[in-house]
Amino acid sequence: MAPEPGMDMELYEKLEDLAEKSGVQGLEEYEEAIRAAAVTGDEKLIDRLQGELTDLAIEDPYPFVQPAAEKIKGPIEYGDELQRGVRAGFQPNDFGQMAITGRNQMGKTNLAKVLLKELIQQGITVHVFDPKESFRGLINQLPDIHVLNLTEDVLWNPFAPPVENERLRKFWRSKVIELINELFDLLSGSGSFSQNAIYQLYKKARDQDVYPTIHDLKDYVEARMEKLRARSIRYNYAERLLTRLEAIISVIGDTLKPQVGFPLQDLAGENLVFEWGNASTRIERFLILSIFLSQYYWRKTRYRKRGTIDQVIIVDEAEALFDPRDDKSFKKGVPFTKILASRSKELGLAIVVINQNPSLSEGIKDNVETWISFAPSEEHTHSVGKEMGLDEEQEAKLTELQTGECIVKMGRYPEPFGVKADLF
Repeated sequence: MAPEPGMDMELYEKLEDLAEKSGVQGLEEYEEAIRAAAVTGDEKLIDRLQGELTDLAIEDPYPFVQPAAEKIKGPIEYGDELQRGVRAGFQPNDFGQMAITGRNQMGKTNLAKVLLKELIQQGITVHVFDPKESFRGLINQLPDIHVLNLTEDVLWNPFAPPVENERLRKFWRSKVIELINELFDLLSGSGSFSQNAIYQLYKKARDQDVYPTIHDLKDYVEARMEKLRARSIRYNYAERLLTRLEAIISVIGDTLKPQVGFPLQDLAGENLVFEWGNASTRIERFLILSIFLSQYYWRKTRYRKRGTIDQVIIVDEAEALFDPRDDKSFKKGVPFTKILASRSKELGLAIVVINQNPSLSEGIKDNVETWISFAPSEEHTHSVGKEMGLDEEQEAKLTELQTGECIVKMGRYPEPFGVKADLF
């Protein structure tokens, strides 16, 4: 600020420093009073300001920065900075990857809806994986979004590669084998049996214009069991695999009947909310991860605008998909979730995970660029603070956040700051 005639700059800077420490710097009523005190030298005004600002600083120090508007602005607006009230907005690349955490009823889902609406208005495609049907009401408010039930509305064959060519056929076959074996806890023996069975099904279908299905795999295993000696080692391997397949088919069998693949090319530009029935966590993960992976590899063969986000996937209750146990459970290679989290941004695909706490797989946490925390539960406060790089005072302030208030830390502006989120 240019000094005014007769202004005592030393006094002005002292009062401004006090205003910053008390958390009111930039507020118009205090700025006017500070300028008046520095210009007039009014001792009563100076004493009143010094006392009031000192009391505020001691009583309730605000431990977060108060960023200038240009530091936190973006076309995807979502709320007002808590202290100065300036508008906060994200750039598209702030979404790759993003985590929203906080206890129930504090504003996580509301913020996700605000972001979803803003993303659609910016021409960015949004897919939401919604286990609690929290986003269903959007179809009455946003005409450009559709709700699909994964166990009823989507005919999906995970054995069909997302792109038709021989190289990807072989590659996709290995991914399906890995997905089934890992997610359904098939150990080395039953896993090898599963691998051989799937190989044989692909070989049989090689010259046909179809791909095998989960139902074909079940039929193949049952036929093999009839030829094996009951309770032999290989029979036990087959029985373990059959048990897993029957569990999948009993819940989502109709979804998995088609021999054609998921029509990704038809849905690539559609804004969708995916729901599913009362599937177990294991089946839920199988269903979502197979579709998720298919989208990823489909984009990998087509995407050319490296680094430009044009699709955002929002995963609610994200711990079910990005399970921290993945970090230790995968026997071979890298967990699928780590591949998705670490490489999707380069394909223009961003991931937003919503979870009550930051207990997610390292694969996703290591790649989060933007953290948003609403008030966490007491038991998760330190974990949230650790992930966001907060000090003790900032951690303590997390627990005082009111409904709709959150702390944001972005990759492009790494200082955490407070925001009052817009209402959807």
